[in-house]
Amino acid sequence: MKKIVFSFLLALTCTFAFAQRGGNGERMKELRKQFIEEQLNLEGKKAEEFWKVYSKYDSEKRSLKKEMKGIKAGFNAMSDEQLKGAIDKMFVLRDKESALDKKCFKELQSVITVRQISVLYQAEHKFKREILKRLRDRMG
Repeated sequence: MKKIVFSFLLALTCTFAFAQRGGNGERMKELRKQFIEEQLNLEGKKAEEFWKVYSKYDSEKRSLKKEMKGIKAGFNAMSDEQLKGAIDKMFVLRDKESALDKKCFKELQSVITVRQISVLYQAEHKFKREILKRLRDRMG
């Protein structure tokens, strides 16, 4: 039943998020949160502890991704020398991202099981894939 409700809410949110300019980011975050909690079977204090760690990690990761995206956006306008520097910076940012992933993994182990961490990785991917699928369906 939860999956049916989630699917309906996801479809509804995607409709509103992509129908409006700027989207509906907060609603999408809430759906993502519900989806992850359902997949990990988290409730109460355990869910609070998880989100404390995960939110910090997610925020830092989004910041790194945003920085990488900004660098990539300027590639076409750069000279060869500037490109070399930008690509070197991308390697540094990827190293930071990898270190952040390792740090998060260690912190999450104090809150949830390794099996749940594995399910988390799968749930993140599954949620993104579902959003993209629904977007493609709406566009095509």
